[in-house]
Amino acid sequence: MATSYKPFLFKSDLPEPPQNGSSIGLKGNRDQAGTLGCWLRLPLSSGLSLPVILTCNHVLFSNDTPTQAQINRNGMRLGELVGKFEATCPAAYDLDWNMQILDDAINFRETRLYEQLHRLRHASVGTVLAASGIRKNAENRRLDWALIKEHRVQYDHAEVSKGSWVTKQGRTTGTTNGIVSKMRREIHWPEPKMRSEEIEVFGTSADFALPGDAGSMVTDIDGALIGIVFGAETRIHGFTVGFVTTFRDIVDDVKSYTTGTLSL
Repeated sequence: MATSYKPFLFKSDLPEPPQNGSSIGLKGNRDQAGTLGCWLRLPLSSGLSLPVILTCNHVLFSNDTPTQAQINRNGMRLGELVGKFEATCPAAYDLDWNMQILDDAINFRETRLYEQLHRLRHASVGTVLAASGIRKNAENRRLDWALIKEHRVQYDHAEVSKGSWVTKQGRTTGTTNGIVSKMRREIHWPEPKMRSEEIEVFGTSADFALPGDAGSMVTDIDGALIGIVFGAETRIHGFTVGFVTTFRDIVDDVKSYTTGTLSL
């Protein structure tokens, strides 16, 4: 889900400043991109309340380095590797291609656009605070989240059930609607090798999610936060389905990694 279905996003799809559904990635990673989900707050036991961005672990971390491979296995708890990993919006995967197109075009009318892209190249949205790695919880759900220290808006949250209508704003497919078709869809994951039971969302009029949409915020009909997209499956007949981690599962796991209770 981290790699884009579109080869790259054009500048018109790279909003400034960042917003829900924006392209996001790890600084310097030119091989993958995902979606900025939403802005939340993480109150800690010390009394400090941290502004954070929510996206997926696999959007930021690959197995290219021993440190990142270890994070994928064990996660990254609060206080570990402080300030080591920086997130950018848009992702270098999308931004560099736009820069190359302008370099090749030598179009003086695009000077202003080139300058804007150059600014975006160095636009960090924050540092990775904590991450789940790729694991399962006690309910046999896959955990795939990452928190980036930042600030923004607040949201209400809600529970989801079979038949619920939901929507999401993603990097690749934009705004799409869907219906929760299964609450415990069994999935066998090849990497890392494990079996889990996930919430499946079926697109009502288009693909609900495609590669590059991982980390997208999923909301109900009233705009309340349900969770985030972390995967998708292409079907031979019909639209692509998406898999969602609920906000409740993320809150519980974040607390075990940071001692803080994630709030809206």
